[in-house]
Amino acid sequence: MFVENTIAEGAELVIDHLAAVARCKSCLHEFEVFNFQFKCTCCACKDLELLQGEELFIDSFEV
Repeated sequence: MFVENTIAEGAELVIDHLAAVARCKSCLHEFEVFNFQFKCTCCACKDLELLQGEELFIDSFEV
């Protein structure tokens, strides 16, 4: 809940967490990243492309 007696009183903030997903640039294996271990789970390469996990999407905002 946000601050009472303001325009935001009663507002709700909902955060959905998405898992980080990466693709290895060496073997093209796609995998979920756990515990910030940015290393391919197939070949151990560290040259990765982050496919998911940096998003910020505001579904709606009402005043």
